[in-house]
Amino acid sequence: MLVEALFTDLDGTLIPPDVSREAARLTSRLHAALSRLSEELKLAVITTKDYHFASRPVPFAHAWATVGGLEITTRDNMSYVDERVAERQHAIRRVLSLAEELASGLDGIVV
Repeated sequence: MLVEALFTDLDGTLIPPDVSREAARLTSRLHAALSRLSEELKLAVITTKDYHFASRPVPFAHAWATVGGLEITTRDNMSYVDERVAERQHAIRRVLSLAEELASGLDGIVV
């Protein structure tokens, strides 16, 4: 069997689920192994988190499917946004703005 790609979850698989965003990282051993592996095959990270969070611990991935697959970003910075998101971008911005406003000043809340 020829393996050409590895698709992996991030939280709870590559990084522990119970660490802060700032502390989330691969172990040095896992980082080295996946980095070497990405030279031999395509590596994609799938997560409900955002691209900026997901790309930090796994910068050598070939692609990141973030926000539950609504946005896909490739290593060469090509970005594909699900058409449902593009169609509703104005409403999404309004909801995001309201969520940020409501969460401001609350500890431990990341919007």
